[in-house]
Amino acid sequence: MKGLELTGRYAHEVAIPSIERELGRAALELVAVGSVGDGSDRFGFDDRVSRDHDWGVALCIWVPDDAPDLARQVEDVLASAPSRFLDCPVLGIHQPCPEGRCGAMRVGDHYRRFTGLQAGPETEVEWDQIPEFALAAATNGEVFHDGPGVFSGIRTRLLEGYPRDILLKRLAERCLDFAQAGQSNLIRAVLRRDPVGTRIAYARCHEAACLIVHALSGRYCPYYKWAHTSLRLCGALGASIAGALEQLVEADGPMERFDAFGVQDLVEHIAEEILDGLRGLGLLEEVEGSFLLDYVEPLRARIAKQELLRTRSPRN
Repeated sequence: MKGLELTGRYAHEVAIPSIERELGRAALELVAVGSVGDGSDRFGFDDRVSRDHDWGVALCIWVPDDAPDLARQVEDVLASAPSRFLDCPVLGIHQPCPEGRCGAMRVGDHYRRFTGLQAGPETEVEWDQIPEFALAAATNGEVFHDGPGVFSGIRTRLLEGYPRDILLKRLAERCLDFAQAGQSNLIRAVLRRDPVGTRIAYARCHEAACLIVHALSGRYCPYYKWAHTSLRLCGALGASIAGALEQLVEADGPMERFDAFGVQDLVEHIAEEILDGLRGLGLLEEVEGSFLLDYVEPLRARIAKQELLRTRSPRN
């Protein structure tokens, strides 16, 4: 059983009934119950390897910012429940886990932890300062109950994606990264038969491709170790580019054989698919050639608030 399903069962079978029984219906309608934040389980990516640490029932209860005492009351209620559920540990309440990952907390503390802001980003400048993996963690998982709707309201707004100017800026920056790492430096490292340089360039190229595809798909790219796994959730574009990135490094792939022409063909295929995606969203009009560096300035030129270009967005 996946961690998110396990936590959902605990929420519906133990936590929600216990809160209502011990604190009353009115108290239950003041809280949100779910599983959102750090951890592979919140993305649905957990497996047997994930169970070596911080895995189990990973429940969060979010209380109003002006009712901090309610968090303590909720934790007292759950502390009286069994410490294991379906033979799995209940984290945060009965078993220690990193602070803020499980247990009862204020709504604002959750969003402040990942975005630095009590209600998440609202202005373009605020959006621009937050790494994408943090936005992914702030909005992943599932909400099983939300009485007041405050937590879910912020979550829904963030899941609508970047403001247009920030989307354009990040796409321009990542296209620049892909062009430099994948279309220039990766090919050169292969020609020089430089295994370390090849792998570093590939990693940067891979990261840039993942960030671009997630942005084009209206999703936030998670922490780097799950970026490729998440890529396959980004529709046909994500599946195609994930496959090409895998071909580059498979045992008999062109990168492993230092086949510069094979590497270049796959990288150009990825670039062409990215350009198709940009054009499909109406973010580019004329497309001549597949060198993504040529499209950085056209993307930047579409940004309404040009002052946003003075700083670079944080890397994922």
